[in-house]
Amino acid sequence: MIPFMDRLSSNMEEAFSRLGSLSQRVSFATGRVQFLQGLFAHKQAKWKNEMEVLKENTEKVNDGELQPQKEFLDEITRLTQERDMLACQAVKDAELLECRVENVRTEYEDKIQQTASTIKKFETELRDERKRTSALKEKVDVLQADLQESNETLESLKIDLARHDTDAEKKLSTALSTKQAMFTEEMADLEKQLNGVRAEHTKTLVALRQAEHQLTREKEKAKEQIALQQKEFDIKIEQLEKQARNLEKERNMLMATVRQEGIVISRSRPKHYQTTTDKPDIDTDEKENKVIEAGPEIKESAAKGENRNSRKTENVKNDEEYDEQSIANALHDLKFLSEALLSLKDDHIDGMH
Repeated sequence: MIPFMDRLSSNMEEAFSRLGSLSQRVSFATGRVQFLQGLFAHKQAKWKNEMEVLKENTEKVNDGELQPQKEFLDEITRLTQERDMLACQAVKDAELLECRVENVRTEYEDKIQQTASTIKKFETELRDERKRTSALKEKVDVLQADLQESNETLESLKIDLARHDTDAEKKLSTALSTKQAMFTEEMADLEKQLNGVRAEHTKTLVALRQAEHQLTREKEKAKEQIALQQKEFDIKIEQLEKQARNLEKERNMLMATVRQEGIVISRSRPKHYQTTTDKPDIDTDEKENKVIEAGPEIKESAAKGENRNSRKTENVKNDEEYDEQSIANALHDLKFLSEALLSLKDDHIDGMH
């Protein structure tokens, strides 16, 4: 609003200055016209006097002097006509200027009235704006006072914050250094534990590989022993079968001899083939008893061989079971060490975070 009023006042000043300049020009032209009118009137009176003088002198002049006087009169007449024409032109110009001045005055008076009404309107608005401006200025003063108070409070808070920041930084640096030292010690301990676990893990792996190799060797050795024992058992079984066949032949021979002598002996099965209900005959011959008693000796030797074979087989089985148990224990220890290593790594990572 204020820039518009400035522009309007500048336009009004420019219009008034132009109106003043035009008024001055009109006044100057009017003065010039009046001056010319006076000058022409003075010259006309002068010429009239001269004409009267000339008329008086014409009566006195000679006939030879009449021609120059006529030329002089013609010149005076021409000048008089020019004077009259210039006077009429001056009057017309003055009237035209007065008409233009009147038109310009009327136009600018209308504009001045409009501008004056506009100025009054703008003055009213300007007064309202000034009132609002004063009210706003009061509010601005209040706000500036509040702002100044807020700035003072802010400065004090900044000082307190800087002091608290300094204290907090000191405390934080102290806590960080303490935590860092603690974490460094824990890290060193964890690294030691980790190295120990890794060493134990390596030892366990080496022991496991050694146990696997040993188990493989023992299995191969046990297979070889079983094969050798099987061969020995086969040889002993063949020997026992030969002894059994020889004893059977001797028994048959004894039976034939007994039959030839006329002794009737019921043929009974050996003791190791008899059941609990089968009993040998009490009245059998001693030879028959010897022949029959030869069977248990063979059976006892075969049973001893079988017992030795079974004991060796059981020993081999027990060794295999012991080796398998050792491998299972080693695998369990390896699994336990791996889980402990992983838990130590997780605890270390959580502690770092």
